[in-house]
Amino acid sequence: MKTKPPPMVVNSGTKILQVLLKIRSISSSIVLKIKDWLAHLPPSFKQTAFFASCLAMLILAAGLVWFFTRPVRDAALLQSVNKALARSGVSLHLEAALPHWGRAGRAAQLGQWFTLSGSESRAVVFLLMDRGIPAVALAVVSPNGEADTLIPLSSNAVQLLPLLSPETAGLYIRRVKESHALFGGRRVK
Repeated sequence: MKTKPPPMVVNSGTKILQVLLKIRSISSSIVLKIKDWLAHLPPSFKQTAFFASCLAMLILAAGLVWFFTRPVRDAALLQSVNKALARSGVSLHLEAALPHWGRAGRAAQLGQWFTLSGSESRAVVFLLMDRGIPAVALAVVSPNGEADTLIPLSSNAVQLLPLLSPETAGLYIRRVKESHALFGGRRVK
């Protein structure tokens, strides 16, 4: 007389294994269909797709490098700005870069924000353009949101800032004040 095997006990581990095997069979059939479809494509399309994917990977890699080297770039900018301030005889000293996340990230669209040592004020290093000439400048913003002057940080800025019209200088100072308001400073009137 033959004995019946005991009934199979179905537990959650067995069910998970069954689901995974089904997913594997479905995914392998999808891969086969994609291979079939790719075999019928013209070679010029394959080459274009390969080139586009290589370009996308380069852009992705450059973006990741740009994102993960932010602290290094901030430190290098901090050091070079402090050297430029010391050379020009200005008694300011930048202490640390402010973070770029959240609402402060929108303010960072103007330039790089820093804290000043021994002061509640903040400073922003940014690029301004006039007459097609780029110039790096610094603006100091007090805790109550006042910014009056632009400090030149490059030789172009030393030559360009005295030639700026009051309207253009006012425009940049207004943008600095608006950007400071995003950090939680006072609203611009």
